[in-house]
Amino acid sequence: MDNYLKETKILDYSNVSIQELLEQRGWKDLDTVSRVKAIYNFSGMK
Repeated sequence: MDNYLKETKILDYSNVSIQELLEQRGWKDLDTVSRVKAIYNFSGMK
């Protein structure tokens, strides 16, 4: 399982922009299942 959770060049979840998005959307405050669903369903399109 750890192999799927490792940060990579493609999945850089420590990136400042990603961390700001997490804060803006309130995803850090959700339980794990709700967080995954919200992030998975996020399109970013305006």
